[in-house]
Amino acid sequence: IKKIPSSCVYIQIHMKNTIFFVLCVALSTTALANEPKNDLESMHLKGKVKSVIVTKYSVVDKFGTLLKSQNSEESFQFNKSGNEEKYSHSNNGHLVAFHGSSFDQNGNKIVTLYFNYAKQFEKKEAMVWDNNKLVEKTTYDNLGDIADKLIIKRDYQGNDTADYQYDS
Repeated sequence: IKKIPSSCVYIQIHMKNTIFFVLCVALSTTALANEPKNDLESMHLKGKVKSVIVTKYSVVDKFGTLLKSQNSEESFQFNKSGNEEKYSHSNNGHLVAFHGSSFDQNGNKIVTLYFNYAKQFEKKEAMVWDNNKLVEKTTYDNLGDIADKLIIKRDYQGNDTADYQYDS
């Protein structure tokens, strides 16, 4: 029976722990890198994009001829941080709805105002953030009354512990 020096066992165990630690760090870095930082990244857009227009068409078959029919258009405008600041939707050139958002100095969305085709106010969403984590979102109807509210509770480490949502 050959005796293995204790220093060799320590090195072997130490190497396993080191490899495991490096693997954990690599996986956590990859997971964090995959989380989008702004609306541009969530839409898989790169570079300094100011706006995007998406036009959708329907095709109608009339007696064997394909014709372009109804179209809808969505327009997105982004701020310097890459977050969606304005959005509009139209069908056949007629405005259907639009909204605009405001952000705090950390790039967190704090207010979004929604309007209908007649440019009449429909609703408002107000968000409250703590350490760049959403803690409260309140939706107001067109009369200024609370329509619904979401409250997120977190523990001292920042992990979600409870979500409370209610409609008025």
